[in-house]
Amino acid sequence: MISKKKKIKEGDFFCVPLCENKYAIGLAARENKGVVLAYFFNTLFEDIPNKIESTLLIKENVILIEMISSLGIRKGIWKILDYPTNFIFDRNYWNIPIFFHKESLLEETYYAVKYDEDLLNSSRYIIRKEETLNLFEDGLAGYIALENNLKRKLEI
Repeated sequence: MISKKKKIKEGDFFCVPLCENKYAIGLAARENKGVVLAYFFNTLFEDIPNKIESTLLIKENVILIEMISSLGIRKGIWKILDYPTNFIFDRNYWNIPIFFHKESLLEETYYAVKYDEDLLNSSRYIIRKEETLNLFEDGLAGYIALENNLKRKLEI
């Protein structure tokens, strides 16, 4: 069932339409002033799900972690979903990961980026390119960019 509210908060699940009959699910792990740290899962739905099995909502099923704008929610393009049965949101489990950033297209300098709990401040340090393989890329995605990133990850 879809919630009527249009402001996302930590622990909310939301549905992202990707194309006809293909929907992805995201979890807002942090939220601060319209910026959301979200985890996205590898299961596709053919319609906006009425019920999400909490067994699908584990880190092993995460395909993307990204900082996003909440504009998709505020515009009503993404729908906030009712809380899954037996799911308890735990900030420690759904932590803020370390991301990576490549300095520019021409340089081969890579950084690890670590955000504070408010998503306002970050620190960074140089890492080797090989160390980026297990990290998600740093950045802030709008709703269209996020939908495109999910389509690539889910090979749609």
